[in-house]
Amino acid sequence: MREPAGILIALGAALVAAACANQPAAKGAVSVEQVVEMSRSGASASTIIAKMQQTRSVYLLPGAGVAMLRQEGVPEPVLEYMSSTRSQAEREQADQCFKWVWCIRGPPYMVVR
Repeated sequence: MREPAGILIALGAALVAAACANQPAAKGAVSVEQVVEMSRSGASASTIIAKMQQTRSVYLLPGAGVAMLRQEGVPEPVLEYMSSTRSQAEREQADQCFKWVWCIRGPPYMVVR
């Protein structure tokens, strides 16, 4: 009798993992090279950031990458935005995962009104 329960638990864990899996990069995401190109062509920081937001681009920039982009003339607000995208995407993903699990199991805490 214990084996079916173990299988059900494993299946449930697999479903939760699938629901929380990383989403693929947005189609048409702005590449780092495109950011440099836009910056060189004189696009404003707000224009570059708007394009990144529109395409939901996410970046993993090590310190050396930020330094290289700074040397290429990418504006500081763009660098700050790029650096924040990964943590923001992770927060959104965790929030979606939490909401999905909450719908199945209910809130993990008592709701007080």
